[in-house]
Amino acid sequence: MLNEIEGEFLTGHREPAKIISTLRARHPLLKIVLTLGDKGCMYHDGERLYYHSAYEVTAVDTTAAGDTLCGGLVAMLAEGKTLEDVSAFLQTETVATATPPYDSNKTMWDRYMSMC
Repeated sequence: MLNEIEGEFLTGHREPAKIISTLRARHPLLKIVLTLGDKGCMYHDGERLYYHSAYEVTAVDTTAAGDTLCGGLVAMLAEGKTLEDVSAFLQTETVATATPPYDSNKTMWDRYMSMC
């Protein structure tokens, strides 16, 4: 798992799909999750490239949002879930980390709590 800044550093490319294809060419067995901030995330499970857009919310503090995504991913993969299974949950979990449960984000918090 890496973010787009780390991906550019490692590959020399800024385009997310190009970052993933370059890493897959170097490491064919690698499963890759590329976080894209407010644009969502992309991942390659070894066979197929997936994209999940980010939810539109008013972020107050994004501290630990990436760490939350990493922790949620590891926990769900340990439970036997696939990357495709967990993408919506991970995006929701990350948003819940960055947005306190104010009225403007109540729907997102309700969605997150129902998934837990």
